[in-house]
Amino acid sequence: MKKNYIILFLTFALFYLPTAAQELKNIDSLYSNYFENTREIPFLHLNKTSFISGEEIWFQAYVLEQNSNKLHPTTSNLYVSVFDDQGILKQQQLVNIKNGIGNGNIAIDSSFTKRTYYLKASTNWMRNFKEDNAYTQKIKVVSSEKKEITNKSSQKNYFDFQLFPEGGHLIADAKNSIGLLIKDIDNNGVKIKKGVIKNRKGEIIGQFSNNDFGLSVKNIFVPKNEILTFEATLPSGKIIEKQTPFPKENGITINVKRFKEHFILNIITNKTSLKVLNSKKYRIFVHNTRSFKNLYFTFNKKSTNYLLGLNKKDLPNGINIITVFNENNTPVLERLIYNEFNEDISEKINTNILKTTTDSLFVSISNNSNQKIKISTSFLPLKSKANNSKHTIKSAVLLKPYIKGNIENVSYYFTNNTNRLKNLDALLLTQGWSKYDWNSIFNSPPKTNFNFKNGIDITVKFNQSIKPEQTVLVFSGDNNIIKNIKPTNNTFILKNTFVKKNTNIEFTLREKNRKYKITPALSYSRNRIYDVLNLDITDKKEMIELEPSKFKNYYNNVIVLDEVVVKTKTKYDNEVKGLASSFRFREPKDIMFPGTVLSDYISFFAGEKSYTNNPLTGVFLNNELITKDYLYSPLFDIDLEEVRGVAYGQAPGGGTLLYIYSYSRDELRKLNINSKFSRVNINVGFASAKEYYTPKYPSYSNEVYINYGAIFWKPNISIDSNNSMEFSIPRNNQKEMKLFIEGITSKGNLISTQKIIATQLKI
Repeated sequence: MKKNYIILFLTFALFYLPTAAQELKNIDSLYSNYFENTREIPFLHLNKTSFISGEEIWFQAYVLEQNSNKLHPTTSNLYVSVFDDQGILKQQQLVNIKNGIGNGNIAIDSSFTKRTYYLKASTNWMRNFKEDNAYTQKIKVVSSEKKEITNKSSQKNYFDFQLFPEGGHLIADAKNSIGLLIKDIDNNGVKIKKGVIKNRKGEIIGQFSNNDFGLSVKNIFVPKNEILTFEATLPSGKIIEKQTPFPKENGITINVKRFKEHFILNIITNKTSLKVLNSKKYRIFVHNTRSFKNLYFTFNKKSTNYLLGLNKKDLPNGINIITVFNENNTPVLERLIYNEFNEDISEKINTNILKTTTDSLFVSISNNSNQKIKISTSFLPLKSKANNSKHTIKSAVLLKPYIKGNIENVSYYFTNNTNRLKNLDALLLTQGWSKYDWNSIFNSPPKTNFNFKNGIDITVKFNQSIKPEQTVLVFSGDNNIIKNIKPTNNTFILKNTFVKKNTNIEFTLREKNRKYKITPALSYSRNRIYDVLNLDITDKKEMIELEPSKFKNYYNNVIVLDEVVVKTKTKYDNEVKGLASSFRFREPKDIMFPGTVLSDYISFFAGEKSYTNNPLTGVFLNNELITKDYLYSPLFDIDLEEVRGVAYGQAPGGGTLLYIYSYSRDELRKLNINSKFSRVNINVGFASAKEYYTPKYPSYSNEVYINYGAIFWKPNISIDSNNSMEFSIPRNNQKEMKLFIEGITSKGNLISTQKIIATQLKI
């Protein structure tokens, strides 16, 4: 049979036609308006996903901006919530995100009595959008107690068999592309023994197979008024079947093929439809939420196939959504494709063992790319079953924001497997239309009902009048706060603070050189959000991880180490770090001079050097920049009793840098200053990330440790281009271990890789 083809192989520069300017403007403006406000994409890299009671969940948080796919420059408040398997909120942490990255930990203590919990990371701003970009991960608590398992014997023969016509529907008397998906009761793909296609008469007219994820794609001609039956034989010998829907007599369908440098779109119709479609202009809208392009074509009265070529270099990396609009600007077909052309930086991250001892390994991670990288790493025993992350950073950023359904073994699609892109195409075909609904895009643009939160506002109110000549000194060594404030109406607000939970703020009333106690009442904003768990994503199946008899002996002997506090002799100049370490460090107690406040002290010792005429270019409190304003900073009205010492010196670009080191609370107590302060405990705030520690496992050869233990976790790794970082990790008697790396480059290239490390040096 002779086929009629129209081939349009164009560049996007030719897709914009002046004759369609008005229609183009309508869809384009509505689309731009819907995605005008940037969306955040959070991802948590966990050290693992199964935990023993007494361990901790260690995580590094990455928050990306969807419009750029780079680390979000302004997000600061990330809410990490723990829900039980019924969707009940157990706890919520506020994690401080700086330049797109933060880290934290959650203790798996005795209150974690269930086997299954869900970790969710989201922001307040994300609540403005219908589409859910929150990160969610199932975690398990391995227990010695025997758990009741849902009896599924009555459901073991249940299988879900679905057919997905490419584009959304079948066209009669035309060749159609159909995606097939077969899953079991646990939502896992099932690979069949064989598959056949039958017509209404029961005659076999074709065959099909599928992959390990239960996916396949079949191209087949569908006659008018014909219903086809797809019959699959399962590994058990059981036969299941699914019938196609009744094909439409009029309409169009689509078939997309992947080639080395292009995607070929085949728009297909039938002869009956040509009578209606002749001379009508259709639009192909290629988009990915942050950019879009238009392509137009016109039907004629002869051609039933229209081939359109998309050059991969003209498409953004990652998911692209192809939506076909009819002449009335109504979307009639949609197809998701995945474009991959960026260099995989993951392959340029190498790991070497530099040295081994009985207890430790000295590891080098090399960045052989031309971009700076920020990564986090988790080291687990080679045979570990404890890491079942639903997403990698690649799938969380490149796939999840566009797909409505759950994806089985999503990390597979970002491996070096030669068939992964072919299988990914099959997956995307069965996903149907994207997560972004056109009815919402046209009629319900997002409204800003939830603000973009930045830090915590603390409202401070006093129950006594503050005289005009009085000020209030606010001090917190834990949070690097020193402010001298003049309240209005006995109230003031500490805006956008990043106070840590369970720390203290101290207040004193100042009048000239005298101090008085004053007790405020504090209220907070932005310290938590109302969050819920989407129960549709929860996994109801339960599996016994270990035989209780094997687990019990281990569990009863687990020793969880207390936090170790290392004490040394106080030596203030040891705390002068970085550039300031080469500066002159002075303590007020060592100098006799006229004056009682910090500004007097600075003026006195600065006069000893040539820095007097140099502008002050930065003031640091305990090594963190807090102001560039010398004249108006409240720091310089601080009593010297509250200052440990000052480091000062020449800035690299000219001017003077000043480092102020404040006393800790304990030291203030020793100086008998506490009597002048009212201390208020902050029971809300940002979680303080602890330094990683490994629980003391009684055995490193025990089955429990090999399956569920941890070796090491190192977050906050930053390596410049063509550089490396070295650090030591415990060996834990392991001959080999598995390293999981997640991260991102300075240009937004995503990094996700796994490596096997042999603990013996090769000679």
